Amino acid sequence: MTEKGKAVTLILRKVMCSLGAWAFLLIASGVHANSPCATPAHAMFDFWVGTWRGTWTDAAGKAFTARNTVVRSHDGCVIQESFKQDGERSLVGSSLSVFDARTSQWRQTWVDNSGAYLDFIGQSVNGEPGFARQFAAKDGRRISQRMRFTNIAKSRFDWVWERSLDDEKNWQLMWTIRYERDKP
Repeated sequence: MTEKGKAVTLILRKVMCSLGAWAFLLIASGVHANSPCATPAHAMFDFWVGTWRGTWTDAAGKAFTARNTVVRSHDGCVIQESFKQDGERSLVGSSLSVFDARTSQWRQTWVDNSGAYLDFIGQSVNGEPGFARQFAAKDGRRISQRMRFTNIAKSRFDWVWERSLDDEKNWQLMWTIRYERDKP
């Protein structure tokens, strides 16, 4: 092969490797390059995708653990969560989260083995991603609930659940789960 032919071959190999790496990154994230969900707004919760071990304690100091598996599905347009608390009679739940391009808002639906159905709208609180909802209690009081993802790092984050009974003037901490990425 001539020197010119070797140079062209080397350039083509570099281009193919670059394209292959780019394609691998898109496939690994679950988002296809031609997907309508390959936008920065759709990436807000990418940190959450993975398999996680959660730990927390209740008000009495009893320790609990859970496994939470979060994947992208539906050509990368949906974030699908599967939560399972360890132990007997444990909480098992699932959520589907999607970015609604019409409203420019994230939306999430949570269901679990207690029969709960919760609907949320995505929000950012002090730069932290999360979801929030409002509903009327049986006695007519307006209750606000929110979850926030805090202390986000590559292999860990904290999930904080709060509620407000006074039109969001004050927030009461209800539950904090410390998540660490599960080792394969």
